Amino acid sequence: MKDYSDVILCVEATESSKTEFCNPAFEPESGPSCPPPAFPEDASYSVPAPWHGRHPRGLRPDCRFSWLCVLLLASLLLLLLGLLVAIILAQLQAAPPPGASHSPLPAGGLTTTTTTPTITTSQAAGTPKGQQESGVSPSPQATCGGLLSGPRGFFSSPNYPDPYPPNTHCMWRIQVATDHAIQLKIEALSIESVASCLFDRLEISPEPEGSLLRICGRVPPPTLNTNASHLLVAFISDSSVEGFGFHAWYQAVAPGHGSCAHDEFRCDQLICLLPDSVCDGFANCADGSDETNCSAKFSGCGGNLTGLQGTFSTPNYLQQYPHQQLCTWHISVPAGHSIELQFHNFSLEAQDECKFDYVEVYETSSSGAFSLLGRFCGAEPPPHLVSSHHELAVLFRTDHGISSGGFSATYLAFNATENPCGPSELSCQAGGCKGVQWMCDMWRDCTDGSDDNCSHPLFPPPELACEPVQVEMCLGLSYNTTAFPNIWVGMATQEEVVEVLSGYKSLTSLPCYQNFRRLLCGLLVPRCTPLGSVLPPCRSVCQEAEHQCQSGLALLGTPWPFNCNRLPEAAGLEACSQP
Repeated sequence: MKDYSDVILCVEATESSKTEFCNPAFEPESGPSCPPPAFPEDASYSVPAPWHGRHPRGLRPDCRFSWLCVLLLASLLLLLLGLLVAIILAQLQAAPPPGASHSPLPAGGLTTTTTTPTITTSQAAGTPKGQQESGVSPSPQATCGGLLSGPRGFFSSPNYPDPYPPNTHCMWRIQVATDHAIQLKIEALSIESVASCLFDRLEISPEPEGSLLRICGRVPPPTLNTNASHLLVAFISDSSVEGFGFHAWYQAVAPGHGSCAHDEFRCDQLICLLPDSVCDGFANCADGSDETNCSAKFSGCGGNLTGLQGTFSTPNYLQQYPHQQLCTWHISVPAGHSIELQFHNFSLEAQDECKFDYVEVYETSSSGAFSLLGRFCGAEPPPHLVSSHHELAVLFRTDHGISSGGFSATYLAFNATENPCGPSELSCQAGGCKGVQWMCDMWRDCTDGSDDNCSHPLFPPPELACEPVQVEMCLGLSYNTTAFPNIWVGMATQEEVVEVLSGYKSLTSLPCYQNFRRLLCGLLVPRCTPLGSVLPPCRSVCQEAEHQCQSGLALLGTPWPFNCNRLPEAAGLEACSQP
């Protein structure tokens, strides 16, 4: 037996990574049965013997991973190519056709409406009124501002006659020949109505400079005859209440040859007045011609009545009475007499508490102070009223909303000793007296049933919930309570007043600020009275503020915004306040 062992390393031809060990001690004499390694057919190929006596392990590239990478990259390239083709097709579809105009959309989040001048409707010389210039057709979209250079033309608020959009500022420049003047007429008007037109408004001013005219509400102003050949008209709206806007026309006329509409009153200075402004107690014409030839029946609004009997009525009686009126009739007869008051054809705006349009009747007490007999509105006339003394006062108020036919009234003075009814008794229309405690008790105490005419109960007086003044700018006035909604300026809450007054903070530096503050707060945060009403500031408050502040506001480029003649004067009957 041999005393040594031979170890032969054999490489399997079919499995290059497998190592087999052969021991001749356990093999036949012929030697190991390990198959010889397989080599290429090329005879020149030789494999050198490694130093460690082992043949090298067979190495082959693993192509499974490489093909997977190729497939992934190819798929990604195809996906990117598809996206690129889709983007190109989308751009081709979105591109406008030749000749089409492109207008970028406004940026999101903008709160103001920015518009550009568009085609406006003007007429060439010789074109009949109402026809458009050849080749010009109205745009189906809302127009806002522009240049009007023809001898006549039309323009209107955006979307007219539909409601105008919020946050709008449109500006029209009207230019005619320099040897002509502009006549402007606003045919239709419906713009949010607030005192002094603080919110939505139409502003008219001559160019390059001139006084500013502000317009709002629902009553179109009279024809405006100017002496300017260039006019600037601006329309401004805020973010809240909208109306249907306005529609207006203009034309070029020879200077001094303007005209007024058939239903307007013409002053010598080519100033046109609406019918409501004629015989209203204020001289609107420089020569006072609008206050002459006024009948005794229509001598204005309110007055003093001293005869033993008389009649009076609301402005435009049997027609629509004007808005925002305050009329007071003082009836005074000789001492020792009483007054019987009766209303006829009574028609005022109806509201449960008579907060909008109403008539109030006061009588004097023995001390001379006025006490409220009742407040009335709607279509049912008040009952016959009999005073216990020789003075009565009738107050008529209207707001800026609905109007109606008004009323007429008659009074008759009689000797107090002949009056069978006492101061706490009601005079039945058919005669006799009944105590006020029997009114509206569902029983027929008067034979004619007049004691149960309860559409307008006399007692108790209407209640109005006064609330503390919370507007910081208006604290420290002569009163500390107010009432809302404020029908005079159309504001529902004090929070709305705070928002409006924020625009007046720049005026705090004016020397006349305190006078202006009294007026502004008196209008926006009026005084609340225990009689169930609010009192506007007296005319003297407005006139004092105008006298002190007009020059200062002019330096700031702001015209005086109030018409003091619209406010009541202080009288024996408390009709206004001194904030």
